[in-house]
Amino acid sequence: MSGITDWDEKIAVLKVLLNAVGLIDITDAVYPSDDEAAESLRIAGLFRKWRRHVPRQRNVRFFDDLARRLGCPPEVSGIRLIASDIDSFIALLPAASQAAAKSSLCSIQDGTPPDLLVRAPRSLVMDEDSVIKQADPVRHRFAESKDPQFAPMQFLREGVLQSVRDGIKAGKIDQKHYYLAPDATEIWYNLVGSEAYPTYDICKTGLRALANSTEWTEAIEKHVPSTVVMLAGGGSPTKDLVILQGLLQQQCLKNAYLTYLLVDISPYMLVNSFRYLDRLKGTIPGGERVDVGIISADMLGLHERGSSFRSTGNVLFGITGGTIGNISENAFFASLNSMSDKGDLLILSADTIGGDSFQDVESRLKGKYDHEHMRKFISPAMRMLMADLDLKESLSDLYGRMDISLAMGHEAGLSDVAGSMSVRISLNEDGRDITLLSSTRYDQDRLLSFAKGKGWSLIVATHSPLDAKYVQFFLRKD
Repeated sequence: MSGITDWDEKIAVLKVLLNAVGLIDITDAVYPSDDEAAESLRIAGLFRKWRRHVPRQRNVRFFDDLARRLGCPPEVSGIRLIASDIDSFIALLPAASQAAAKSSLCSIQDGTPPDLLVRAPRSLVMDEDSVIKQADPVRHRFAESKDPQFAPMQFLREGVLQSVRDGIKAGKIDQKHYYLAPDATEIWYNLVGSEAYPTYDICKTGLRALANSTEWTEAIEKHVPSTVVMLAGGGSPTKDLVILQGLLQQQCLKNAYLTYLLVDISPYMLVNSFRYLDRLKGTIPGGERVDVGIISADMLGLHERGSSFRSTGNVLFGITGGTIGNISENAFFASLNSMSDKGDLLILSADTIGGDSFQDVESRLKGKYDHEHMRKFISPAMRMLMADLDLKESLSDLYGRMDISLAMGHEAGLSDVAGSMSVRISLNEDGRDITLLSSTRYDQDRLLSFAKGKGWSLIVATHSPLDAKYVQFFLRKD
């Protein structure tokens, strides 16, 4: 049975026009209010089904609302958006949007995902009447420029990146390499926007649930953070908007200026996120009081850098997207504790095991990591590995030799947290296993015990509406 005509191509166009990363971003653009969050979530859950099935009558309303959100002429109905092929779909759009739509389609046909650099017309991504004008612009704390079109970016002078050659000797490639290639941004958005890797949407919906919780409001009102530091924060701009909105709606921050810092090893992903947030923060009430800053640095190398981030009041730190599972937890908390003070807050996003057996977790994770988008994600390091080992095989041959397995993370040396399970992508070369990527899932109680041992106490654990095993841990430094 056939579904929506050219549905994948239409989704690609909608992501560009609505500045979306994941599917939930598309539906959130149509249903942006908290009162409509449940409907946005429900519709996003139907996107995959619509490849094979035409939407039922009750769901056609979404496409009617989508037509209005896109600024289509009044005679364009949801039925026409559903039934049209991709060329006719683009022709139904406002003239100002058609060039961006055609550009995104060409990128898809060329096999390259469009860069998320806000290509859609300003009138489409922003409701001009609702944007609060920046009569009193925020002054950047870190640098000043005579030309307002230039924005400051800092980078840490010190930093150590293990070479691929040393990684081969150690048996594990430093995963920072995956974010340092010039095309890292495109590869990243291709990965997190794919249905095979739903973590981005799962994390975003969990953050929204956290930001709407009573525990969040009480903690923000008590500790009043004036600075947010998102660690490994590049490449998640629509999640940043959720956090910003959750802060700016609090009474204690109604008239306050807020510094929002993105810290990431990848300057490419930082610039991309900065451009997005710098433009779209104006869609949030109070967004004109937010100063977005970017710092290119390894978050594990920020020891004693707290004074660089802190102005007055407490700091809200964040590490989302399950990134904690890709690094040494000991190293993370050592760096965090060296720059945080009592009363600071932390959002820590993590995948948990729940009550699943080892076999259940292994079965679930193999599918998440064994697909084309993940292979493209690790391809930069694979190419360097091929050159370093002087391998004569093709990339596809190496992919065929990769092994995806699950191990008890602590026992395998892939995690510092007992009871964790780590998925590992590895390549056997000359009898040696080289770990290309690892990602850890946690027993919730043991992760919280580990954090408590590092001086961080739980305020609330919020489960994502899309996956109850994905948890936003909201912590306070003792």
